[in-house]
Amino acid sequence: MILKPAMFDRLFMDCHVDADFLSLHGKEPRNDPVSVKSRTGFIISINHCPMVWSSKLQDSIALSTMMAECYALFTAMPCPLLCVMSCL
Repeated sequence: MILKPAMFDRLFMDCHVDADFLSLHGKEPRNDPVSVKSRTGFIISINHCPMVWSSKLQDSIALSTMMAECYALFTAMPCPLLCVMSCL
């Protein structure tokens, strides 16, 4: 796959984040604590060209959809953005 970034007069960065609340609920055994964890996913792109992406189970158990989304945002922001910014 060859990706070509869009040509613009300046660089811009997008970060799209999503969380799936209780993503394994009903698919895993009921007594397994992993089955109530939410899934976090994010993608960071520069000029519409994906640079960093990830999808994984959250480390802690979210008690609501909003909490799962906040965990996803906090996961996406620190490390990958620093890595991308150091490349610019």
